[in-house]
Amino acid sequence: MKLLSKFSIVVLLSVSGYALDVDKHLELSYVQTSGNTNTTTFSSKLQGTAALSKTESIKAKASILYSENDENTSANKYNIELDYNHMINEKLYSYMGINYIKDELSDYDYRLNIGPGLGYKLIEDEIQTVDIQGGLDYAYDRYKTGIK
Repeated sequence: MKLLSKFSIVVLLSVSGYALDVDKHLELSYVQTSGNTNTTTFSSKLQGTAALSKTESIKAKASILYSENDENTSANKYNIELDYNHMINEKLYSYMGINYIKDELSDYDYRLNIGPGLGYKLIEDEIQTVDIQGGLDYAYDRYKTGIK
């Protein structure tokens, strides 16, 4: 069963995060509707942040979206993101990010983005963090018919 294997991957990643000192956030969603059309949707997002030192941190995110409509796949998308952050001062930081997207129903086989940037923390307290980021990304798209 496709849905069970996707759920197992999310559970495995979530449990492995407890072995490390990582701030974790996990979201799971399952929707099943019936009527004129029968739709089943599963989505999950796992995010973890770990401080490497007082000025360095790493953040990882993974998400899955899978949906069937009348037993036909209508969404099948995976996304993995990894960011390394280095604080320059209390508000300003630099980062290096990499993002991998695989969308089974699009024209591309996968997309890979990588690049540096700068960020500025506008608000940071116990309740909220608001920051702004800007950077340059190199995008590599692998299409099902070849590289473009």
